[in-house]
Amino acid sequence: MPLKKYIPLWALCSFLFSATGLFAWGEEGHKIVAEIAKRHLDKDTLAAVTDALEGDSFEDASIWMDEVRKESRYFHMATWHYINLEKGEEYVKNKEENSVNELRRAVKQLNNRKKYSKKDTAKHIKIIFHLIGDLHQPLHNGYGSDRGGNNVKVEYNGNETNLHGLWDYEIISAKKITAAECMKLKAALSADDIKAIEKLNVVDWFKQSRAFVDQAYEIGDGKITEAYVDKNAEVIKKQMLYGGMRLAAILKRLYKKGAEKTKDESQ
Repeated sequence: MPLKKYIPLWALCSFLFSATGLFAWGEEGHKIVAEIAKRHLDKDTLAAVTDALEGDSFEDASIWMDEVRKESRYFHMATWHYINLEKGEEYVKNKEENSVNELRRAVKQLNNRKKYSKKDTAKHIKIIFHLIGDLHQPLHNGYGSDRGGNNVKVEYNGNETNLHGLWDYEIISAKKITAAECMKLKAALSADDIKAIEKLNVVDWFKQSRAFVDQAYEIGDGKITEAYVDKNAEVIKKQMLYGGMRLAAILKRLYKKGAEKTKDESQ
């Protein structure tokens, strides 16, 4: 079951300070998504977003939600990083504080940013940066029963880790994945593909990422093979590319000169 809004402080602290593998993509992966987004922005939009971030770089913005997790004033964001569905369950629209709903909320807040201070606006942008990354890591759309793979022990290169951590950073590190490598995948996309990818529909983005969860669990006896890493490195590159493209699409709709308010088409 996912964490609820009201949970005991001891349980929340246990979640916040427990073992590795709690941060989607890890620092490097989030920064790759941010870099890809930057490459998709025109000069004026890039300048407008940079100004709105009030001194933070795109890379800083992408990891802000992880950096503040241990500060008590941000404990309420603990459940924003993921959305849980058990195996076989279908997504049903709800009011939980999860990655889908909080990403949609942040976009809505930025559509109405004149109501907010510059500081709050910068925070909303950083939430979008980070949750786009989280949503595109398949195991942040996984099973609450094993904490998105955190409780699934695996062995890779002779070292014990967990399935979530393997996807967060181990594969990215092992295959030395970069933004430039992810961008190469875009060459195979048609104009219609790109249009579909950039369509603002957060629920569809969640479902597309969730579709890779079963594949992530194809781990046999838990000893991770190079074949598994090679296969899923391609998924990770694709997901980071899509995340970066979608982040850029949101930012252009919000900050490009003459752009109208952006609307999430999720049902």
